Amino acid sequence: MSKQLEELRAESADLRNKLSTSTVASLSDLDSRLKQTDSRIGKLENESRIAQQIVRDYSDSVCLIYAVLGFKDKKSGTQLKFAGIDANGHPVAD
Repeated sequence: MSKQLEELRAESADLRNKLSTSTVASLSDLDSRLKQTDSRIGKLENESRIAQQIVRDYSDSVCLIYAVLGFKDKKSGTQLKFAGIDANGHPVAD
């Protein structure tokens, strides 16, 4: 996002420079482009502030815990894989 902001700010500065040296015929087009660029900069800056605020507000919270577990045979060290549970509640080896 910071790269986009940099590019838009550079474009805005370039458009402002062109506005100061352009002819009357191209002023309307340049002014329109400058307003669009400044609007995009404002939106990106706002999105950045919102994202930072969310991080500040919820950084002490737990949103998701994702765990991957694997089981190994104690004697051989090979990974155990189970296909399900049989009628007696014992795991069915794959």
